[in-house]
Amino acid sequence: MKDPAELDINVSKVAVYGDHEMKKVLQKEGAERFGNDANVMISSEHWMDFIPKEADKGTALSRIQNMLGISLEETMCFGDQNNDIGLLRRGEESYAVADAAPSVKAAAKQIMTEGPF
Repeated sequence: MKDPAELDINVSKVAVYGDHEMKKVLQKEGAERFGNDANVMISSEHWMDFIPKEADKGTALSRIQNMLGISLEETMCFGDQNNDIGLLRRGEESYAVADAAPSVKAAAKQIMTEGPF
């Protein structure tokens, strides 16, 4: 197998699977090493994402809003993990689920205390 650095491909995201302790180390060391070029964030209990600064769920939603002529006022967003923070900023109404990460709750306008079902 080739060294990934030698491959002639564009990478939009690197996702790493690990336990809680590994994620803490990856988040700290990843941010120190790649923080100028990438967002380093926990995306679920076992996953850590490394994505370009200019590419996140908020950027994707913004492009969709622009393509379809959808305003912030017409947009509602929901999130639970750090990779949802950009998304939450692109809607007039934004909700963090009850067990969301503290940083997600801080970014959301509302916190859901119970599910809709």
